[in-house]
Amino acid sequence: MIEVLACISRLSLIIDREALHTYFVEGITPPDHEVDNPTKGLHMTAQPTNPNPRRNPGDEMLTLQEACAYLRIPEGTLRYWRHLGAGPRSFKVGRHVRYWRADLVLWLTEQTNRTGSDR
Repeated sequence: MIEVLACISRLSLIIDREALHTYFVEGITPPDHEVDNPTKGLHMTAQPTNPNPRRNPGDEMLTLQEACAYLRIPEGTLRYWRHLGAGPRSFKVGRHVRYWRADLVLWLTEQTNRTGSDR
C-alpha cells in the first residue's frame, strides 16, 4: 500500500508500506485527494531515504523468551509481573507478547536507581 503523507511546496512524502521505503517525489499531489497510484506521472527524485538503516540496539523487538534471557529471569516470573502490571513495559502483536529492548534497559535502570524505601 502506498500513501501520500504530506505535500510541501512541490515535494510529496510517499510511504510504500509493503516495501518499507520512504520517498520524496517531485510534483503536487494534494494530501486530501484520493490517490490510487501517487507515483504515476511523477518523477522520482531520490532513492529511499535510508536504504541501509543503522539499527539502534534499543529498537529491537524481543519475544517473551528473549526478554527473559536478557533479564536472566524465569519465564514464569516475567509472565507473573505482566499479570500484576509490574515489570518492564510490554505490548501485544496479535496474540504474542513483545518487549522493546530499550524498555527492558530502562526498567533495569529504574530498578537499580530505586531508593531503599521503594524496595
